[in-house]
Amino acid sequence: MKNLLFLAVFLLCLALAGCGHSHDYSAETVEPDCTGQGYTFYRCACGDEYRDNYTEPLGHDYIETEVNEPTCEKEGSTLYVCSRCGDSYTEAINMKAHDFEKLEYNVRKVGVKYTLNYTGYCKNCKKNIKGNTAVFSFGLDTTLGQDYEIDASLKGGSIDVVLQNNILTLMATPDEFFSFKCWSDGNADYNRTIKVEDAVSLNAVFEFEHYNMPVLNIDTGGKEVVTLENYIDCTVTLTNCDEKFELDGLRAGIRVRGNASANYGNEEWIRVNKVHYRLKFDSRTSVLGINNGAKCKSWVLLRGDTHFIKEPISFMMGKKLLDGQYFVSDYTYVDVYLDYKYMGVYIICDQIQIDPYRIDIDELEDGETRLKTGYLIEIDNYYSKEPYHFLVDYDNISLTDMYGVTRRAARAGYSIKYDYLSNQQLNFVSDYISNVYRIVYKAIWEGKYYKFDDNYKLVPAPEFKSSKEAVANVMDIDSLVGMYILHELCEERDVGIGSFYMYVDFTAEKPLLTFCAPWDFSWAFGDDTGFRYDRFSTSAWQPEEFIRSAGNRSSTWFITLYHADWFVDKVKEKWTKAVDSGWFDGMFEEMTGISDAYEPEFNKNNYRWNSGDQRYSSERIADWLEKRIDWLNTQWYIRNGN
Repeated sequence: MKNLLFLAVFLLCLALAGCGHSHDYSAETVEPDCTGQGYTFYRCACGDEYRDNYTEPLGHDYIETEVNEPTCEKEGSTLYVCSRCGDSYTEAINMKAHDFEKLEYNVRKVGVKYTLNYTGYCKNCKKNIKGNTAVFSFGLDTTLGQDYEIDASLKGGSIDVVLQNNILTLMATPDEFFSFKCWSDGNADYNRTIKVEDAVSLNAVFEFEHYNMPVLNIDTGGKEVVTLENYIDCTVTLTNCDEKFELDGLRAGIRVRGNASANYGNEEWIRVNKVHYRLKFDSRTSVLGINNGAKCKSWVLLRGDTHFIKEPISFMMGKKLLDGQYFVSDYTYVDVYLDYKYMGVYIICDQIQIDPYRIDIDELEDGETRLKTGYLIEIDNYYSKEPYHFLVDYDNISLTDMYGVTRRAARAGYSIKYDYLSNQQLNFVSDYISNVYRIVYKAIWEGKYYKFDDNYKLVPAPEFKSSKEAVANVMDIDSLVGMYILHELCEERDVGIGSFYMYVDFTAEKPLLTFCAPWDFSWAFGDDTGFRYDRFSTSAWQPEEFIRSAGNRSSTWFITLYHADWFVDKVKEKWTKAVDSGWFDGMFEEMTGISDAYEPEFNKNNYRWNSGDQRYSSERIADWLEKRIDWLNTQWYIRNGN
């Protein structure tokens, strides 16, 4: 029936339209209410309809209908009801303040914090009331910024609060190697008084004691860092530096680094002594613009020993003598805190590793077994602790140095810097190093020339007419010359058996064994145990007195090379160029500048570790270097083409 009715109406409208029907609308007014619009509703007999003449909702007309007064112990409330629709809501009224006849105050210490408490009789609620007015605490602002925010609660110092005659005395005391910054309201008086009625909760804000050096804080959450093997999770904050270099809680791992410097991993000794650290970020991170802003995961923290200038000036000279063509660690100084405990001044620098920002050579993926790739190799005092190592005996040859001293070459241990190698890869590198030395020795000392075939086996090379050609076919000569001059200049004692790096990249068009990355000059600079500023010690056998006490640490490589006139000529050319460029003078100015800029930090470190007067140490090394340079000028400087 409904369908039929609809159809009939439809046909009627159609008929009317067909005959020119005009709409005749009836109007009905709908009034607005509190939330809905008003409007006029129009309808035609044909069924057409529409709405128009809208008016805005009236809105609620709330009237206060019931009030519950507040007391000292309970909030009050007001009930509001709409006069039109009956909608309602309740509005809270704050509790009344107690009306005390008399208040008595006391201060209570809870742990290391203090609370200001009160007791009083309220005339309104007729009760004795107890409560606290303020809490006093403290913490550390690790950002060294301009605000008064605490990043590490209950660190950096302590507070005392004394109440007398309704006057509070607040006293902030920084821990050793920390400073008081201010209270959390900005007041900078470490001792201050406040009336009890004016008291509000306050924090004493402490900060790292800082001067000119960047401040590095490493937070392990209280976990000890005493092992050589395992990284401890930590976060790293770096402040007191250019804003673009700041680090805020970056995730990383830290472990102890070194061998003798860490007493071979003795944890009890490590707990009470300053040691080197290896810092490894979870993601690649630039640190203080080191190495042109290189983003790397691994960085080294060197403790500086008693001479904070030895490693830095070795790096400085290495960059100059290697002409920026070969990797040398870059560095800067930082003041280090470990778990908010001052650890002293450190030298933060590049880790020696295969990396696009460091030693940029081909690198194996874990599990790869191809032989022809890049290898980073170290002549290593502690080779046996490394997973992949080998010994080189230099064929037990005897060499007579420039002073007429004849000795048999000391066997040296080498390690390869990979986490995984096959036996075939290890043997390949071991044979390669031994054979490169054979090529060098036979060319320079015997006048016999050899080269590698495609399988890296030694074969005669009759096409070579000089030892220089034979050596240059397997070694990067400029790297040899630069590294030799550096070690000779510094009289580095370990040059033949430890901390001496080299690499080869067999994917290069012409693979060459390359010396690089000077490292660990803690045993250098100065006359003792037979070493003298006016004697060769890197291209000659080390002094007998030293060998008797410390063993033969002479460099078989450099003694062998220095026998060649062409090598000596290359040394003289590079030395003369270095002297004429004037950069030695700049280096001495830099040494003085470091002593001036960081004197407060070095003094603080000395107070912590009894490391000595760094200015005096730097001046002694500079005096010795000046004498050493003057003497080497008599041996190497080319005057007027002679």
